[in-house]
Amino acid sequence: MEYKISFSDKSYMFVDDSYVMHLYRKINGKPFKVSIKAYLKFWETFIRNFFFIDCPDSIHKVPLSFSVISSDERKDVPLNMRVKDSQDINVGDFVAGPNGPVIVSDLHTGEENLFEIKIGDNTYTVNEGHILHLVDKEDESNVLDIQVGVYMQMDDSFKSKWYMERIIDD
Repeated sequence: MEYKISFSDKSYMFVDDSYVMHLYRKINGKPFKVSIKAYLKFWETFIRNFFFIDCPDSIHKVPLSFSVISSDERKDVPLNMRVKDSQDINVGDFVAGPNGPVIVSDLHTGEENLFEIKIGDNTYTVNEGHILHLVDKEDESNVLDIQVGVYMQMDDSFKSKWYMERIIDD
């Protein structure tokens, strides 16, 4: 069976029966480890006062409240990976980047042209200010971060030299 864990920062993750939760009563305390099935069975009795800590190994510990429900809506979201919808991203959030987690420093709003980009089997709709992380096909140590709007202006010889790096494997 699969479950959806929804966190107070509007992020969520899908897990299966094998998932073990690391819950905390104090920010600097030791985690209480409990299987997802045991949590669902006993949460009202003794686990409801625990919270989940975002990035427990980091100095940026954020306690989150959460809820767990049975779910069959996972679709393309990988198991055991915390996900946040783009409209729920805030300044200060950690997001996956090409070289590890990055802190969101600013948000962009407004009206821009939208483009569809394809990476592997997935298609994404992005605005022209979205940054693409490109890797040189001939020298993979050569990388380029470029806005979609600028990339779309480039000629085919430029585009054929680069590929988009996948950050998250499904």
